[in-house]
Amino acid sequence: QTPPDPGSDLQSAMKSTAETHLLLLIIFTGVAGSAEGPCEVTILGSSQKYVRFRGSLSVNCTSTCDGSGGKGWETGLKKDAEERGATWTSATFSVTQWESTLQCYFMDSKGNVITKEITVIAYP
Repeated sequence: QTPPDPGSDLQSAMKSTAETHLLLLIIFTGVAGSAEGPCEVTILGSSQKYVRFRGSLSVNCTSTCDGSGGKGWETGLKKDAEERGATWTSATFSVTQWESTLQCYFMDSKGNVITKEITVIAYP
């Protein structure tokens, strides 16, 4: 009978420790990944919109959160119409300023407000 190799016990212990660390990493990554992350808000199209002065502009905004805390638009422009879904809002505005900012916002279930903004530039 051959005596046990002391190195094999060390290798076995190291393999067991590495497997345990890998398992813990997977568990904690899964838990952290399942928590609600920050929402992203996107206004479709470019960050600048060019519209004839006194014309109208239709804009769509989407979010990765459900907007259960609220959603909408902030601007100095007159809003003519708006439609909303769980993760989107769409609106049409009258362009009566030469340059203005249009901001879409979503509020998540924890009260965090996430915004996206574009510039509206009117031409004659």
